[in-house]
Formats: sequence, C-alpha cells, structure tokens
Amino acid sequence: MAYQRFKTPRAYIDIIQPLLEKGIIPGTDQITGSGILSTASSIIQLFDNKPNNTITIGGNGGNTTQNIIIDTNLDDDGFLLNEPLFVAILGHNFKTADAKFKIMTDDASDFGSPQTPTMTNVCNGAISSNYAVPANDGWSLITFNQSTDNRYQKLVIDAVTGNYDEDIKIGCILWGTTYDFPRSPDLDIKKTILFNGLKVNESLGGQKYAHATHLSNSDWNVARPFSIHTQQPVKSGRIKLDISFSFLDDSDVYISDLYRTPSQQTDDSILNKIVWLTNGGMFPLILQYDKDNADIDDGFLWCRLDNTISFNQVAHRQWSTDLSFVEEF
Repeated sequence: MAYQRFKTPRAYIDIIQPLLEKGIIPGTDQITGSGILSTASSIIQLFDNKPNNTITIGGNGGNTTQNIIIDTNLDDDGFLLNEPLFVAILGHNFKTADAKFKIMTDDASDFGSPQTPTMTNVCNGAISSNYAVPANDGWSLITFNQSTDNRYQKLVIDAVTGNYDEDIKIGCILWGTTYDFPRSPDLDIKKTILFNGLKVNESLGGQKYAHATHLSNSDWNVARPFSIHTQQPVKSGRIKLDISFSFLDDSDVYISDLYRTPSQQTDDSILNKIVWLTNGGMFPLILQYDKDNADIDDGFLWCRLDNTISFNQVAHRQWSTDLSFVEEF
C-alpha cells in the first residue's frame, strides 16, 4: 500500500457519536467503566472523536482489568449491530504500557452469557488468544462480526504479561460499522496538501515572514507510519482527497425507502453510510484507500466529509457523485 495507492476504498464509521446525537444513547448511564477507571465523565470522553484529548486510564504496576461497556440501546431489529463492525483506539500507549484488548458482547447488561467475537487485525492489533496485542504505540484497528445483534458491547483491556508497565492512556475510541465503496473511484483522484494554518505576511520593507498555528498531525495519527514514531516527523500539511464515482447503481447511492426506518437502518448506500451517519461531515471517519491491503498504515486517513453532496443521474438508474475528504488533526 506504499505511495497511498487507491483501489476499492473502505470507510470505518463511528456510530457512538451519532447515537448520542440522536438521543438513542441518552448519556453517561449508557457508557460506563469498571476496573481501573470508572469515572463517568472520563469514560464518555473516550468517545469524543478527539484523539489529542488524552485520557489517562491508570494501572501502572498493577494488573486490574479495565472494562468499558456501551449500552447501545438498540433493539432487536438488526440496526447496525449485525453488520461488520470495527473498533479503533486512537492515540494509545498500549505497547509502552504492555496492554492488550478484546471485544465482548451480550444481550444482557450483566454479561452473564457473553460472546467473544472473532477479531481480525487490520492495523497494529495482532490477534493472540482472542486478544489484540498492539506492537506499537499510536493507534490500532480491528474488525469483528457478532453472531447475534447484541445490545451491549464491551471493551476489555488487560496486561499482556504480569503487570502494566505504565499508566494506560487513550486518546479516543471509535466503535462502529464498516462501509465498502461499490468500486474503485474514477481515474481523476485529486490530492491536495493544504497549509491553511500557515500565514505569510510582508513587512513595510518588502520582507516576508511567516507564522503557523499548525503544520502537521500528531504522532499517533493514522496518516503516519509507526516506523517514524520515534523520529522527527517529516510530513506536514493537511491532506485533502477529491474522488468521484460514475455509473453507480441507484441502490449503491440511495436507500430503498427514504422514510421507512428499517431501510434507514440496513441499506448499504453512500447516502446512508457516508452522508447520514456522519451528519454530512459533523463526525469524522477513517478512510482506507484499499480495503484489501492494510499492510502499511499510510493507506489510511483520519478525515471528515468536506463537501455538499449531490448525485447526478447519468443513465437509467445510474448516478455519479463527487466526494471530498479532508484530514483531521
């Protein structure tokens, strides 16, 4: 995946923020923690989509298990929970802290009959004995399917061997659904490097000088390979991607029934997944340039939808659209 080559992209779309925004998850009573950290205000901050807002879980020198439980408040109609799901932990220090994690689900809040779904490592989460074990600090991404649409989801964090070597730290957690675009984008991809935090001024004598409020992303960021985490970063500027898709089937673009809830819950379409679940760019997502190749992590972008979406009919039941994504810092 070197050179950030595009093939068929995949989006990893958080559902916690949309569920909070719509009131389906009413608040802190539905997102709880136990073990090392249980403070409700700290636990819910882990889902704020702000990976630079690091939360210290604690645990240094001990081996207490940390549980983070989400009551999705979703009933048994299959809304999102029976789809391919993912968990991404951004801005973590799991390697330094000697920590690992796994997913558990249940349809009861006490997790009396939990399922431990099979996880698949996408990036920096090699699976060992049902746990994902990050080989580096930074970020990790795994996918999983649950055999039933269990309402309750649990993230379990344990020490890899013995005790934790340092306090566990996490920037944010994304928990959501995956969306595979129906095909590769058109061959007119445009990549722009924005320096919108840079201002160049000119003095009265004609000399120019510059100052910058921001130039690059943070060390954890999904656009930065793990191999340079201990070195001075080279990349600067904010990436913007403009991609287009032509001759999409109407079922790839729209949902089957605009106002019927089951359609809104299950249709795998650009309108439903990319536009509505992100509230038109209100919530960020992770974009993977090639869904079949995650060997090198420079094939991902932490970004937001950045344009007003329109769909143009180009043939009978065929549509085209342009999408813009801009990197999050």
